[in-house]
Amino acid sequence: RLGFLPSYVEDISYLRASSMSFATLAMMYVIMSVILLVFLSCFYHNQKTSPLFVSPRRHRLPKLVPPPLPVDGAFSWVKVCLYMSDEEIINRVGFDALIF
Repeated sequence: RLGFLPSYVEDISYLRASSMSFATLAMMYVIMSVILLVFLSCFYHNQKTSPLFVSPRRHRLPKLVPPPLPVDGAFSWVKVCLYMSDEEIINRVGFDALIF
């Protein structure tokens, strides 16, 4: 059909010949779960031990940190965002945040 493609791309019969057993799928699930847990634990550890790496603006430029959002309800942050002036948004979080 397409002469510029290699034969292994056009011929997909090799995919039908091999199938994974349940044990293989289960083992892949276990391995990927362990990798995910290791990654999340490293992220959590880094977040707690290296705050300058995770949120440098809060520590180096405290006057540019956005105000904390209220935690009264699920959508209570909308009111704060609607009543914030454009200049304050640009100064605190940047022009991209104002546009989007």
